[in-house]
Amino acid sequence: MKIMKTTGFLFVIGIVAPLIWSSSTALAGESYDQVLAGAKKESQVLFFESQPDKVWVKLMKAFQAKYPFIKSMRHTRLFGGRLNTKIITDAQAGKGSADLMTSSPVAISALLKRNLLQKVDWKGIGIPEKSIYDEFSSLSTMFYYALGYNTNLVKGADIPKNWDDMLDSKWANKGGWWRYSQPWPILAKNWGQARAENYLKSLLGSKLRSARSPTALTNWLIAGEVHVAIAPVTRIQEARKKGAPVNWVVPDPVPMTRLIFGVLKGAKHPNAAKLLVHWLSSTEGASMYEKMTNRGNPYVKGSPMGKVIATHNAIIYPKKELAELKRSSAAMAAILKAAKK
Repeated sequence: MKIMKTTGFLFVIGIVAPLIWSSSTALAGESYDQVLAGAKKESQVLFFESQPDKVWVKLMKAFQAKYPFIKSMRHTRLFGGRLNTKIITDAQAGKGSADLMTSSPVAISALLKRNLLQKVDWKGIGIPEKSIYDEFSSLSTMFYYALGYNTNLVKGADIPKNWDDMLDSKWANKGGWWRYSQPWPILAKNWGQARAENYLKSLLGSKLRSARSPTALTNWLIAGEVHVAIAPVTRIQEARKKGAPVNWVVPDPVPMTRLIFGVLKGAKHPNAAKLLVHWLSSTEGASMYEKMTNRGNPYVKGSPMGKVIATHNAIIYPKKELAELKRSSAAMAAILKAAKK
């Protein structure tokens, strides 16, 4: 299989005016067989996603083994604001961008405002109903934040069990967290905005070390520079798989971050993109993706993420409350910005 790879890092340099790409939207009644037939003619897929190229090389080999008529792919590692900037500036220039992208519901909303995503009959093409987010998007994966600890340094009763344990004075200069506006807006849905803001302010006022990236924080935990940490569980899981002396506790409530697929308007290979989503939403594709990335679709049978949701108080923002999530996120970002002064 021919594989073309690029890695992109783009920065917002201005305000981009809305632009509509000329492309027909999907019609109701679209079927898996139609997508399959179209993908055979297109033979390739271009997409933006946050995982490293090496992950997608392995995933696409498995995808191509099932659908050998997909001869090539091009993956560009983009996410968040940089992903949006790439898509919007490409649209402004009137050139093709990609077929498929993955991002958070909040980030994707900026593309919807500019009419840059196409409607898809997700149910018609075989996407499980629970995985359908709306007419433009379907669930990619979820991940959550956990309480990590160095197993050589923290044992027994000292292992943190809940969010308040992380504020214990015994972790002064021995604990860490990722200085980022998440997961506090998600926790606010359960705790209320005031409590979530106060918790973030307590972290800022504590003697816990704040890291600028989850990678740096996980490296501190592995090295024992911090004994405990609030971090995305994916990084801790990855380190443990490689033999690092780390483990984690899932606190209740557990804030879940959701990522969703979107097929771009102007996509040159829209059917191949939908076929890839179909495979990644199946037991085969979703299981392989979760095994490699530690991000999973809890609605796929046998998913470890599904077990977390089934056994914990998982906080997942529904689409109808997206505006509330945006407001809470802005408030948390403002607290972090003010603390830098």
